[in-house]
Amino acid sequence: MRARRWTARQDCGQWLATSPVDAWLGQICEKPAAASPPEEVRKSVPSFDVVSEVDISEVDNALEQTRREVQQRYDFKGSKTTIEFPEKKVVQIVSDDEFKLKAVVEVLQGKLAKRKVSLKSLEYGKIEPAAGGLARQSIQVLQGLEKDDAKELVKMIKAAKIRVQAQVQESQVRVSGKKRDDLQAVIQLLKGADYKRPLQFVNMRD
Repeated sequence: MRARRWTARQDCGQWLATSPVDAWLGQICEKPAAASPPEEVRKSVPSFDVVSEVDISEVDNALEQTRREVQQRYDFKGSKTTIEFPEKKVVQIVSDDEFKLKAVVEVLQGKLAKRKVSLKSLEYGKIEPAAGGLARQSIQVLQGLEKDDAKELVKMIKAAKIRVQAQVQESQVRVSGKKRDDLQAVIQLLKGADYKRPLQFVNMRD
């Protein structure tokens, strides 16, 4: 195939479009918001996915440990405390009063941390009155990146001006680029950002 040289924006420099990969990366410089790359490029360009996932089995284990500890504690003797996790999405805690409920949440947080479940994956509802004079609270276990969170990560990556392409794909962000070192630079960028949600970097493709 005959080489085609073209000049992109000043911060992109010059590219020699000798392959579909080079041609697509050139389009990124010209049009950062371009559509997804063609199939042949997706297969050849190194990439990885940024996700925010929780191991539900570890959440289950932490909940069971919390139940056992509450049952054994003297200050919870005779307590009506219950801890449920219906549909594996929202933890529902009911206890005698707000003080005891907060104590249960504290125990749960400790068990989750020991099992390497990030507390950033939890979204706490308000403590509300329940039937029989009890107190209750719902804690949602967040799975996947919300659309706004994913867009925020893409914006952060673009602002760093690393030569990669970042795109929102459902509940994750796909990062692709010609050089593996650039991908590693993005990973280090996001690790150092102390983002509000736990991030994992998966599906590394060469």
